[in-house]
Amino acid sequence: MLVEGEAMPRLVLSLDGVVLREVTLTKDRTTIGRRSHNDIVIDNLAVSGEHAVMIANGDDTYLEDLGSTNGTTVNGQPIKKHLLQSGDTVEIGKYRLRYQVDGTHNEESGVDIDTSQPLRREFYGPGPSTISRVPRTPCPSPAP
Repeated sequence: MLVEGEAMPRLVLSLDGVVLREVTLTKDRTTIGRRSHNDIVIDNLAVSGEHAVMIANGDDTYLEDLGSTNGTTVNGQPIKKHLLQSGDTVEIGKYRLRYQVDGTHNEESGVDIDTSQPLRREFYGPGPSTISRVPRTPCPSPAP
């Protein structure tokens, strides 16, 4: 159970290196997924409706994949259930969620971020089904 006054764990959610929001984990059970009933909603087709759950048990927080289609990784390794450590990076689709327990604020984010709204792909770029490749043209060499 989470106790008020202790360092509260939080997730720093980012996409392509841009911090989208920070979420303080105040509940014993926090769900992550595409459907609107989740505690953390990520509206992207690479994210399952009920993708993963974070469970607080004393000082420990576990992340469990809920049988998602695309899986969940922690620090690049696929997981089913994992004991999170401060600094771990969770990947769900193209989104990264950095788990932090320390009392420091995220240095990458200098703005207040609205955590009450779900992340919608129209605000944060196209989903995986709409991405197209643009051919790269080589840059000309500089003149001598």
